[in-house]
Amino acid sequence: MAMSVNKGSSSEKELLLKRLEELMNQEKKQVTADLNARREQLKDTKDSQLGDLAFLEKKQNEELKEMKKRHEQECDYIDDEFIDQSEHLTKEIELLENELESMSAPSQILSAIVNAEVPPRTPTPLRSELTELQAELQCCNCGYICVPPTKI
Repeated sequence: MAMSVNKGSSSEKELLLKRLEELMNQEKKQVTADLNARREQLKDTKDSQLGDLAFLEKKQNEELKEMKKRHEQECDYIDDEFIDQSEHLTKEIELLENELESMSAPSQILSAIVNAEVPPRTPTPLRSELTELQAELQCCNCGYICVPPTKI
């Protein structure tokens, strides 16, 4: 009987060992399957991120090109505006110089005529009561002080 108990317990142990071995094999298969699934998921995530990164880099490069293009256009516009303003100011300066020459030409002609025709004479002494303004308005020929037309 002890043998049969011993035999029964050894077959029970063997049965439990086989069951334990089956459970371990199942657990190993499950862990391996989970690891493979995780690796595949990680690979898919990595591929997705690489695709997103490539897309974002491409988009960034396009935006940089567009920004550079806009910047060049703005610089060209500013340069053109500067050149236009410079040309405008140059023309305006020329016009003002011509106008100044045309304004000074009659006085030069007049002074040349006066110096050539009129013999030098001594200026008439100003009366002490004449003010500076009256002295400026006094006629060189007759000595009268110019008056407004209503007083002539």
